[in-house]
Amino acid sequence: MKKIIKKYFFLAFAITMYSCNEDEKYDILERYIPETVTSDEIAPVLNLQAQYMDSNSETVLVTWMNPEDKFLSKVEISCCSANDNLLGEPVLLDAVSTKVGFYQTSFPVEERGYVKIVAINEKGVRSEARTAEILSSQQNFVYRADYLMSSVIELFFGGRYNAWNENYPNATGPYWDGIAAVWGQGAAYSGFATMYKVAKETNNEKLSAKYAEKEETFLNSIDIFLNNGSGRKSLAYGTYIGPNDERYYDDNVWIGIEMANLYELTGNEVYLQHANTVWNFIKEGIDDVTGGGVYWKEGAESKHTCSTAPAAVMALKLYQLTKDESYLDIAKNLYSYCKDVLQDPNDYLFYDNVRLSNPSDKNSELKVSKDKFTYNSGQPMLAAAMLYQITKEEQFLEDAQNIAQSIYKKWFKNYHSSILNRDIMILSDQNTWFNAVMFRGFVELYKIDKNDVYVKAVRNTMEHAWQSNCRNRLTNLMSDDYTGSKNEKKWNIKTQGAFVEIFSLIGELEQLGCFQE
Repeated sequence: MKKIIKKYFFLAFAITMYSCNEDEKYDILERYIPETVTSDEIAPVLNLQAQYMDSNSETVLVTWMNPEDKFLSKVEISCCSANDNLLGEPVLLDAVSTKVGFYQTSFPVEERGYVKIVAINEKGVRSEARTAEILSSQQNFVYRADYLMSSVIELFFGGRYNAWNENYPNATGPYWDGIAAVWGQGAAYSGFATMYKVAKETNNEKLSAKYAEKEETFLNSIDIFLNNGSGRKSLAYGTYIGPNDERYYDDNVWIGIEMANLYELTGNEVYLQHANTVWNFIKEGIDDVTGGGVYWKEGAESKHTCSTAPAAVMALKLYQLTKDESYLDIAKNLYSYCKDVLQDPNDYLFYDNVRLSNPSDKNSELKVSKDKFTYNSGQPMLAAAMLYQITKEEQFLEDAQNIAQSIYKKWFKNYHSSILNRDIMILSDQNTWFNAVMFRGFVELYKIDKNDVYVKAVRNTMEHAWQSNCRNRLTNLMSDDYTGSKNEKKWNIKTQGAFVEIFSLIGELEQLGCFQE
């Protein structure tokens, strides 16, 4: 064993993000510590993770967050083989409450092992140990999704309202102690729901159990945004927690889609009830002004692609779950409206919104806002793919393929990845939440026609992003700059939830054999 240790294992160096204790020459238990100022117990570290820095290196980066304890003194780090043999002597590092710590060591790539950390207070009281398997940089995307989701939960979730914060590091205010608006809450919920779905569908029992335990917590969390104040007809999710807060149809439909997905996954009627609640609200946003479509929010004058196209998707999902033909009928109408009113006939992509040029005259000309975003074309693509699966009408498949080709042409560009050592088509749009919604359409279309060009381009983008500085090694959080050239200091919950969703969907495709050469 000593020869193995000498050959394969050595400590490269340790780095901490906090100041060192000046009293290093004394052992912890030899210091004079008044009995009244330290606790007889200490919480363990949080968010412990260990991963090889890249595929060609034995360097392992270990990151964690120290517990909140003003008498925290040290953390003890140990490396162990898969059969629990200790490799080398444990290392003691000075520690400061709630600070993120990181440490680099070496571990043979061909071995399997794990890292163990124990927090120690000024009296020498030791916490419960926390362990983390050392993950390969080439670990499949299901594990990457879980790796990221674990960080997101630790760094964003909780607080006074037991909800998702808008940013990390969190700045309290200006509303509700810094928690995200319901758009951000929904993005995190989509990340969770997709992670859970893929874990179950790929028969990963460990991850399935892990996220099953989160179901009630995250459902209760998002439900604090429900309101029907001011005599409104239906219950719906408000932008913030207030009983009279404004309510957007697009914010609600994203949540409603996930409720339908979770009902399909678990069979829990609570999710179907939530989906029906959202759907009843969405129907209130549909009328014949501008020829149909769904308003952006209550009281708005504009009909938006981002509310109308996902409403079609949600209706199709409810049809698949219930076989109620009324859902299929309304989905077809909403999809046709998007094509007739909001699609650019020259490139098959979709505009942002439309309104009457004279709001008081229903017969006035339509005024179209012609901005184009990835998600506004991704959702009609998904609706078309789903309509083809249901009806087998070739026109829907042709529609989806035309949209996919145009998205690829507009928002992907050639890029040389020095990390992957090859040229790739990288996603150039830098709104990850938009791109996650778009990617749903690519995934559904691939399952039909098996054309892997588009999903491979997204996978290559995410592979480069994961291995580049796009991923912050201390927080494990991701930047919207997929090339990794931006030094991010602040991270948003919408972006992180979207990355979890994209990684999960890529993991699903990996299980289907999509990326096998």
